Amino acid sequence: MKVGRSTLAERAANETVYYNPYPGYDQPYAFSIARLAPAGGWIATAASMARLLAGTDGLGRQRDILSPKSVRDMLTPSPASLIASPAFGYGLGCFVGTSLKASTHDGSLAGGSATWWRFDSGYTYVVAVNTRRAEGSYYGDLELFLYTALMGGNPQVGTQLMKGDQFDLFVNAASAPQSTTLCSLSATLSASSATICQGQSTTLTVSTTGGQCTPAYRWQRDGVALAGASPVVSLSAGGVYSVTVAEGNGCPGTSASVVITQKPMPDAQIAGVSVSAGGILSLSASPDGATVSHQWSLNGTALLGATSATYAVRQSGTYQVTISNDGCVGVSLPLSVNVPNSGGRMAAEPAPEKSLLTVSPNPSAGQITIRLHLPEPAPATLTLTNLAGQQLRYWPLPTPQIWHEYAADLRGLPTGTYLIVAEATGQRVVSKLLIE
Repeated sequence: MKVGRSTLAERAANETVYYNPYPGYDQPYAFSIARLAPAGGWIATAASMARLLAGTDGLGRQRDILSPKSVRDMLTPSPASLIASPAFGYGLGCFVGTSLKASTHDGSLAGGSATWWRFDSGYTYVVAVNTRRAEGSYYGDLELFLYTALMGGNPQVGTQLMKGDQFDLFVNAASAPQSTTLCSLSATLSASSATICQGQSTTLTVSTTGGQCTPAYRWQRDGVALAGASPVVSLSAGGVYSVTVAEGNGCPGTSASVVITQKPMPDAQIAGVSVSAGGILSLSASPDGATVSHQWSLNGTALLGATSATYAVRQSGTYQVTISNDGCVGVSLPLSVNVPNSGGRMAAEPAPEKSLLTVSPNPSAGQITIRLHLPEPAPATLTLTNLAGQQLRYWPLPTPQIWHEYAADLRGLPTGTYLIVAEATGQRVVSKLLIE
């Protein structure tokens, strides 16, 4: 036995949950139990309460925890109380019978009620309930239930208690009244966004109404249990999500579900590099289509008006394309492009942390030197293609290093425009080459 606490969150281990399902009547967990303390704030099992009563009865069957004088004072009705009720006076903390050799008390607090009887014959019973009713007959009904079971329905015949030290009380389940659920718990599930793109996340929140205590949550995705037991979860995959909400005191659980749709992220790529007959180098993006939009950028800055699937390169630098499709956005890997002027010099230098590809001399009679400067040591590959994208030469550079240099003899190739493509550390760098 101990003094209880005021809130549901402070509930002791194995302590019941208290209910009051009657609107307009005071509710559990709305009082300061610490202020009530021994005046009504105790928590105990019915068995523990019965042991306490047996240990303060003064009958001598076991050692009392109070002195004989304290027991006599407690079980002696005051003269004033006998004036109002000669059959039952009030001692110190309980009613005491004068003709019926017994003592009793009952009482309640919002969400709980109890009654006990202690007979001089040695029998004691305690009834504790985790709710209370507003009707005045409530305690009488509780007492008559035990009277009927143990005393033949006559509260004045204390000697007719069933004989023996043990007995059982059986109830016919077929005729027993159906239990009434004291909680009505419902759950609503909402998503911060019901549609997400690949790589994005959304938040599911379950809100409950009704019920009497903090519920437990069990989440599932497509029927498979998920980790976590809180009312809010973050997720990044599509599917049918459901949550089952239940109270641990036997109140029924409810479930709610929501469908999260995940759309694919566009696989944005700079898929092609071409040079027109007039010598203009163009980049092409993939995917393309009626629902797809494009935005080209140079060195991290969006290019005004560059919103088609192809872009004509006008200066050297690092190019990327951002592709939007059905609300989802993908960004391509960067592509560094060097556009030599007529003297073979770079029209613009790329950012220092990007790969730098130079070909000299350019234009060339066929013998060239290819230099590749990487931001960190790495192997690389060099490829020579024609404007149709057909590979003509391939040179692997397997040694990891920052500077790669390769001398190539292209004499014998027809005059025209070619492309040198360098690949390293996930980046491609393209340079145009003129053979005269």
